[in-house]
Amino acid sequence: MTLDLTKPIQTRDGRKVRILCNNLKGKRPIAAAIQTDLEEDVVKVCINGKIYGRSGTHMSDLINIPEGDK
Repeated sequence: MTLDLTKPIQTRDGRKVRILCNNLKGKRPIAAAIQTDLEEDVVKVCINGKIYGRSGTHMSDLINIPEGDK
């Protein structure tokens, strides 16, 4: 999976995401603000959108919003 930072992004479970930066040093160069019920949580994310570097999926992984869901 490739995350396209030029297109709209959400979490795998549909929460709103704001990309804060994409040039951090290390294995997780993306800083993102993920919407929660009352506020936003700031997380570091791998370039492929994975919240954790391991295989499998997580509800907070970042994905591009599917074309029909905009």
